[in-house]
Amino acid sequence: MKVTIIIPVYNVERYIGKCIASVMQQTFMGGVECLLIDDYGTDRSIEIAEKLINAYSGNITFRIIRHTANRGLSSARNTGIKAAQGDYIYFLDSDDYITDDCIATLHQVAAVYPGAQIIQGGAVTSTGHLAHIDMNNGSTVDYIDDAAALKKLAIFSDKCYTCSAWNKLIRKSFILENDLFFKEGIYYEDAHWQFFAAKHLKAVAIVQKTTYVYVVREGSIMSQNGMTGSKKSMESWYQIALDFLNNIDDFCYMDQIRRTLHISIPVYRDSYDKEYVEKFKGIIIALADKCTGEDKQNILRVVQMPRWWLRFRDRFRDRLRNWKKRHGYA
Repeated sequence: MKVTIIIPVYNVERYIGKCIASVMQQTFMGGVECLLIDDYGTDRSIEIAEKLINAYSGNITFRIIRHTANRGLSSARNTGIKAAQGDYIYFLDSDDYITDDCIATLHQVAAVYPGAQIIQGGAVTSTGHLAHIDMNNGSTVDYIDDAAALKKLAIFSDKCYTCSAWNKLIRKSFILENDLFFKEGIYYEDAHWQFFAAKHLKAVAIVQKTTYVYVVREGSIMSQNGMTGSKKSMESWYQIALDFLNNIDDFCYMDQIRRTLHISIPVYRDSYDKEYVEKFKGIIIALADKCTGEDKQNILRVVQMPRWWLRFRDRFRDRLRNWKKRHGYA
C-alpha cells in the first residue's frame, strides 16, 4: 500500500524545514511519496524545501507542484488529491510536523483493519493551548463500524476523532468515489469536509497514540479569536451552515440539525454585524422549519429572545459546565 503525504505550502519559512525533516525521518519502509503544493507564497518556503529535497537520498519520493496564483489551503489540498499516486492520502499542514513512526503506525493499523476508510492518529499541540485537539498517548486502537455511531462521532467530533483533515490516513478511493474535495474560498474547510465525509463513513480505526504535533502559531486561523473575529470568518461559517442546511439527509437527521445549530447560534448571538445577524437568523428559522413539535419551538426560542439574554444564558451555562469539570461533578 502506497501512501501520499500532501503538504500545502504558503509563507511558512520558519516552519517548513522541521515539517519536511519529520517526513524524511519516517521509519516506514513501504512506498511513500510527498507532494508539496506551492501555493504562490512570497517568502523562502519553497527555496528551503528545494534545498532539503536536493540533499535527501532516502526512499521517499518528493514532488513540488506549483500554483501560478495563491488559491488557498482547500485548493492546494485538492491539487494534491488529483496528483496523488498512493492508495492512501495523509494531509500534513506545513507549519506542523509528525512523529518518526507516524506513517508506520497508521499503516500497520490499516493492514489490521482493511475495511477502515480512515485511520485517525493521536495529536498533541506544541503549547498548552487548544486542548480540544490533544489526544491520549497510549497504544489503544478503537475500530468502529457502526454507521450511526460513526456519523455522530464525525459530525460533532471530540478528542478521539477531531474535525481536522490532517493526521488521518484516508483511502484515496473514499475521497474520489464520494467527491470529497475541499470547499474552496472559505476558512474552516475541515469542518465542512468532515460533515460531508461523515455521510459516507462505514468504518474508522482510531489510534490512541501521538503521531502528529500541531504547532500553535500567532496569526493562524485557529489562533484567531472566536467565530466572529472577521468578516471572512463569519462569511465562511455562513457558507458552511448554508451547505449543511441544504444537505441534511434522513440518516441521523436531528444530529445534522444540531450540528448546523452549533455553528449558527454563536455567530447569530455574538456578531455585531447586522448583515450576519440576519443571515444566521434565517438559517436558524430554516432549521426550525425542518422540525416539528417541541424541537421546532425550542429552536425558534433562540431568535425570539433578546440576543443579550442569549449571550448571558450561554456564558452562564459554559461557566457552570467548566466549574463542574474542575470540581469533579461532570
